[in-house]
Amino acid sequence: MRSWILIGAALPLLCGPCHAYYSNGRWVSTATDGTTQGYGLPVTLTWSVVPDGTSLFNAVGGQSRPSDLIADLDDMFGHTSGGADLTERPWFEYVEQSFRRWGEVSGVTLVYEANDDGVTHGLNINRGQLGVRGDIRLGGTTIDGPGGTYGQAGFLPNADVMLDTSDVNRFSDPTLDYFYLRNTLTHEIGHSLGLGHTESPNSHVLMTPYATESPSYDGPQQDDIRGVHYLYGDAFERGATGGNGSFAAASPLGALSPGGQIAIGGDAPTAYGVIAPDQDDFVSIAAADDEDFFFFTVDAPLTLDLTVQPRGWNYAERAFFNDPFVTVEANSQADLSVELYREGSPAPTLVASASAAALGEPESISGLSLVDPGSYYVRVVGDREAVQLYGLTLAAAAGLAGDYNADGAVDASDYTVWRDRLGSGEPLPNETASPGVVDAADYAAWRAAFGSTALAAAPVPSPQAGALLAALAGCCSLRRTSAAQGRLNRFFTNEG
Repeated sequence: MRSWILIGAALPLLCGPCHAYYSNGRWVSTATDGTTQGYGLPVTLTWSVVPDGTSLFNAVGGQSRPSDLIADLDDMFGHTSGGADLTERPWFEYVEQSFRRWGEVSGVTLVYEANDDGVTHGLNINRGQLGVRGDIRLGGTTIDGPGGTYGQAGFLPNADVMLDTSDVNRFSDPTLDYFYLRNTLTHEIGHSLGLGHTESPNSHVLMTPYATESPSYDGPQQDDIRGVHYLYGDAFERGATGGNGSFAAASPLGALSPGGQIAIGGDAPTAYGVIAPDQDDFVSIAAADDEDFFFFTVDAPLTLDLTVQPRGWNYAERAFFNDPFVTVEANSQADLSVELYREGSPAPTLVASASAAALGEPESISGLSLVDPGSYYVRVVGDREAVQLYGLTLAAAAGLAGDYNADGAVDASDYTVWRDRLGSGEPLPNETASPGVVDAADYAAWRAAFGSTALAAAPVPSPQAGALLAALAGCCSLRRTSAAQGRLNRFFTNEG
């Protein structure tokens, strides 16, 4: 195995006992954001490629060297026409992919800065400036010849990246879309974000100090993603100050319809495996004070099953060669709780909550009848300073057929609702026979379901219910009710 090697760096710190991932901090200011927010909240970073000839400070053995990265990459990829626009180079897409991958799995946004003024690379004083140079600057030179060190990066605030341009055979290998070039860069960019080296005997880790000699994994893996979430949160945190930590900043999940499902966080692993480069659905609670808010809309009555499932599988890890390995129980890092709210004024109203399950077990709200259309909010929280990946699932069953007042039972009061809306054009909740038209078919559906409840299958009507049905049938001429007749509210609220 070859060392990635990291030089000129502070010692990495463990982010809490047995929580894994190692870091020496996060970006506190960027060219785009100015002063950034705290841990677990998103940042925007720019990156640029230094012009050839740019001095690379302390590149090798305390001596500076000029960068030759552009010319060497051109040679590796057979590009001979030059040009100032690096995005037209055949190698650019692979460099861009390496930066973009971190943004796909976390709250970091990485933006290419086309300008770089060529000031010395690797100096803390040469910070990123919009239109001038990137926050993270990429250069290259011969470091130690072929093999050995493939790249290096400083810890924050020196986040510039350097590739060993003498590793031509490795970086020009087209296997799996230039896997060796991309994985080397993605590893070094991890350092630029604040992640340190870790190693594991039973898990793939991009931030290992040893480069893989075979393409067994591609890009950030479970521990790498947990680490970058600790620093910058997940992708749902983007878009507002404080991330999605309030009702006002809740992340939209779309519309939930009867029979439908909404699910997020499904790419986080629950068993040993490799995270593929096209997987990007990861969500987490990053600390004890982190709150995730989501909202979804409901247009028709439905029965909701909501589940928050902690995700992750156990692995061993250490940061230093002589340290013992520590077991990380990734699905039991924080005890999650979940709450469901309905929109309201002056604030959303709590409808239901779940927090009784043991650490590492899912929390569920099951069989909840949502009868009012509008927006509903989900709030997920944890109980400790650790990153907990999770999945959130909202599954909707159709409402109870014939329950036209949406109170969870099919009885005589539903007949009254049907009678009062007959021919009116006003829709019935839980209408299954002829949706949008109140007619005799809806009466037949009510009659067939009479006596059923939302918590049980429809029973055979009792003798007393049969007598009531017969009595009601006698007065059931299909007549239009006058506009002057009283109406029930469109829906009854039954959210217990």
